[in-house]
Amino acid sequence: MLILKKVLIVLSLLGVIASECYAQTSEAISDPVSIHIAKEIKPPILLITEGSIKFIDDNNNGVINANEKAEVRFKVKNAGRGDATGLKLGVNATGDVVGLLFNKETSLTQTISVGEDKELVFPLSSNLQTADGEVIFEIKLIEPQGFSADPFTVKVKTKKFIPPSVELVDHAILGSSGTSLQKKRPFELQLLFQNTGYGKAENVQYALSIDSKILVLAGELNGFIGDMDPGQQKDIKVELIIPDNYTEEIVNVVVKSTEKLGKFGANKTIQLRINSAFSSAQLVVQNAIDPKLPEINVASLKSDVDKDIPSSGIANPNRFALVIGNEDYSSKQPGLSVETNVAYARNDANIFAEYARQTLGVPSNQIKLIIDATAGQMRQGISWLVNNIKAFKGNAEVFVYYSGHGLPSDDKQPYLVPVDVSGLAIEESGIALQTLYDSLGRYPTKKSIVFLDACFSGGARNKPLLAMKAVKVIPKNQQLTGQVVVMSSSSGSETSGVYNSKLHGYFTYFLLKNLKESKGQIALKKLSEQINDQVVKVSSNESKPQNPQILVSPEIANLWQSWNLLP
Repeated sequence: MLILKKVLIVLSLLGVIASECYAQTSEAISDPVSIHIAKEIKPPILLITEGSIKFIDDNNNGVINANEKAEVRFKVKNAGRGDATGLKLGVNATGDVVGLLFNKETSLTQTISVGEDKELVFPLSSNLQTADGEVIFEIKLIEPQGFSADPFTVKVKTKKFIPPSVELVDHAILGSSGTSLQKKRPFELQLLFQNTGYGKAENVQYALSIDSKILVLAGELNGFIGDMDPGQQKDIKVELIIPDNYTEEIVNVVVKSTEKLGKFGANKTIQLRINSAFSSAQLVVQNAIDPKLPEINVASLKSDVDKDIPSSGIANPNRFALVIGNEDYSSKQPGLSVETNVAYARNDANIFAEYARQTLGVPSNQIKLIIDATAGQMRQGISWLVNNIKAFKGNAEVFVYYSGHGLPSDDKQPYLVPVDVSGLAIEESGIALQTLYDSLGRYPTKKSIVFLDACFSGGARNKPLLAMKAVKVIPKNQQLTGQVVVMSSSSGSETSGVYNSKLHGYFTYFLLKNLKESKGQIALKKLSEQINDQVVKVSSNESKPQNPQILVSPEIANLWQSWNLLP
């Protein structure tokens, strides 16, 4: 009986222990935190493809220029077991970063699948504040689970902004008929634009503003030029006509040039004066200038002596000028080639006439300018001059200028050649130089100064007027009387040549250059000496030696050295 009781006690105790163990197990099962289930992860492995990193900029020079867009392109391969998603592009830049615009972190929408090789792009740009220097970009493709690609660096030079400067640098007025700008006659206005800065000008445009009465016959008042490299030139042509009811003496044309940035264009007003002489030559557009050169020369349709002509501020009522420029012989005489024309003779005469008016003080209405003069016009011009000399009774001061062909006769007498006179008829229809000198000495003057840019040996600036005259002769010296001084461009059998880069004959260029530099305040002897020295040196270097000479009337042999062109 005692044994049975002990057994029952033991079983009871075992039941309590089992009950408590069951309760504890139930509690543990009901707590989800205590259960850990392993999840399988398939990571991407991102590798930058070797040789795929490229820097690309707008002008493909491998430099971040100011105000430019660029980008870094590179390829990434996913060599892992899972796709790469949620990627970010992180960029850190050191060095000369002023003016550079980019995102330091960018979320990418692309997924790079397992085994895929994908190209990614890091874009950047620069503004006008970009400096000269170098920038280093550290670029990293960030993967959110910690499987980012190894970072790489790109080193690029930066360059500061170099502004362009688009401006109207010159203009010319050309006519199909006549020698000067007149109402009711069509004329062509040529405008020469140039980028005189060292930066490229993009999307260049021009706009002309002109009185509504002026009619446009051809061309556009507003137009697109395009991009212009440093030094590059572009010409625009517009054909216009002035109606009879236009009452002003001057036509104002406002010329505006603009470019992409809207900051580096210019406005300029040019004035077209009615009755002013047409330009003597078509404009020639030069090639673009290498931007590495230390200086960009401003383009021009004119020589340096054709611009900024000094003004004496006086108009001497006793002064007269007869100015003749004979250039075009071929259109007046069938059978002559254009090579027989006298290069730049029109320009010679036109510009000398301006110096006579502005610098030497000859009143505008006392200058007779004749371009491509016929024999009749030349004789009329000489008669006009003689009549004025006579009327002023010894007080007249006279200038005569001639640029064109000269020829010797069979007996070696020198002649001026009108554009309508054949070399075969020079003695019958030409203007003998002695006739001109005799006319100037017929009546007394205070002074008569003659400038001749012509040779009389049978040579020529371009091609001789007659093949038979190509055999040069030494013309006879002429006799001067009265108050006459003659400065001529060459001596003996020499040819009078052209200074092509200056758009004038050698003699005329240095005559005008000395007038410009002295502003007319120069003694005739000094003027003669300087022209002689300059012409000899330049002509000897560029073509053939040319020695200007001076002839003086015996009556003033001891007086002319002290003559000044201006009082």
